[in-house]
Order: sequence, then structure tokens, then C-alpha cells
Amino acid sequence: MELYDDRPADDGVIGRSLAELGFALPNGYVDFLRKHNGLEGFIGDKYITLWKAKELIPFNREYEVDKYAPGILLFGSSGGGEGYGFDTQAAEMPIVRVPFIGMDRRHSKVVARGFAGLFATFVECSGNGNVGDRSLPKGMELFEITPVLLGGDPSDPKNKIWLTRQQHFEAVRFWNGVVDDLCRQA
Repeated sequence: MELYDDRPADDGVIGRSLAELGFALPNGYVDFLRKHNGLEGFIGDKYITLWKAKELIPFNREYEVDKYAPGILLFGSSGGGEGYGFDTQAAEMPIVRVPFIGMDRRHSKVVARGFAGLFATFVECSGNGNVGDRSLPKGMELFEITPVLLGGDPSDPKNKIWLTRQQHFEAVRFWNGVVDDLCRQA
């Protein structure tokens, strides 16, 4: 596993983020930011990217999380189609996984009851050690050119492309707009 940065998140950055959010984040997560300030890599055979403290609010804005999944605060991704976040509408703020395309609270699934539990879940879900290529592009997201929700083939390599974070923001906003328009027409 690779840390984004060898420096912990600055307490001022964490404080400004919390003030802008208007609610407290779970202590385990804040402690993680104070020690590591994000990471990217494999836990067992599962890939995860956990964003830096300064990325939390801007990334949630860019993905339009409040519009499509109000009450979820994303803090990272699977690197390939799903975001991880806190369900802030539940008192215990469980960690949920939600698809980037077709983003909706109704499609979120609780994956852990606490931040430490997320890591434990990844280790428990690990397979027999066959993890494939671990040299994935850092800071990028694997994206389905035609989302599965709209008929794309999830196993066709021609339907996959690596996107930078900025390209991913744009593609997610575009496809969620398409999905939203289709749902309104239905």
C-alpha cells in the first residue's frame, strides 16, 4: 500500500474541512488523516484510494454528491466505479459504497460500521492471494466508457479507459446527468 504523502494532514486543513462540513467526522477517520492523509493501493486483493483531507470537500462538489446522494460524504474510491463514504444521515455514520454512475442513496451499501472496520472488511474479503497486476496507474480511475447501467459490457476491455481525476469528475457528471434525464422521462 502506498501513502499519498509522507506528511500527516495539517490540523488547520482538517479544522477548516470540519467547519465547512458543519458536522464532526468519526474519530477513527480524523486520526487516520492526522497520521497518513490519504493512501492509494491494495489492501489484500482490493484496491482503494482514500483522499487527502484537502480533497474531501472539492471532490464531493466535483462529483455532485449532494445532488445525487444527499447525506453521503465520499472520502475515497475503489479506483474503478464506486465511491466510499460516510452515511451522515445515520447517527453511527456507517461506511457505504455507492456507484459513481447512477449515484443514489438507494444504491448505497453499508460495508463497515467504522473506519477501522473498512480495512478489516478488505482483509476478510481478500481471496487466495491471486491479485493480478499491482502496477495500476496512480491517481486515476478505471472507467466504463458505456456504463453498465446503460448497457455497457463490464467485462469488455474495449469498454474500459483510465481517466485522470479531472476527467473522471467530468465523465461522472455527464453520465449522471444522462441517467437523471432518462429517469425523469420514464
